[in-house]
Order: sequence, then C-alpha cells, then structure tokens
Amino acid sequence: NKNFPFYTVLNLGSGQPVTDAYLARTIVEVWNSHAEPLLLPPPPGADPALNYNIEAARNSIGYMPVTLQQGLQLYYAAQRNLPL
Repeated sequence: NKNFPFYTVLNLGSGQPVTDAYLARTIVEVWNSHAEPLLLPPPPGADPALNYNIEAARNSIGYMPVTLQQGLQLYYAAQRNLPL
C-alpha cells in the first residue's frame, strides 16, 4: 500500500540536549574506563548539543525516555550479559 511506509525512523533519545563532551564522559564513566576522550571543536555551523524530537516515538510506540546514563547502563549490561 503506497499510503503507508514500509518503515518509520524514530528518534530514541532522552529529549534533552547532549553535548559530545557529556556523551564521551558518560560512556567512560559507565564503562568504568580510564580512557581520555579526544574532543575536537565542532565544525563551523554545527549544533553544540544534539537534541532530537522524540514525540513520534512517544506517540507511535509509547516510548518513555530514560537518562543518557541509564540508557548506556542498560546497553552495557545487555552487551555484557550482566544483571542490572
């Protein structure tokens, strides 16, 4: 049916702006790493923080966001097969 797309792209984030630096620091913290992220300045005209609209996900699948740290912890546990 041409009226309905085969797939829909949904943004699954927290709905809050996140800078590259915050993302990198949070990954290092959750993974309990001693890595030192190399953060370069953003290209000219780039947004300093990523913030995607999650309303479509909320409306179509009942998506309820968690914090970045919670989401990374869930992902880390799933990848490592660890209990939460």
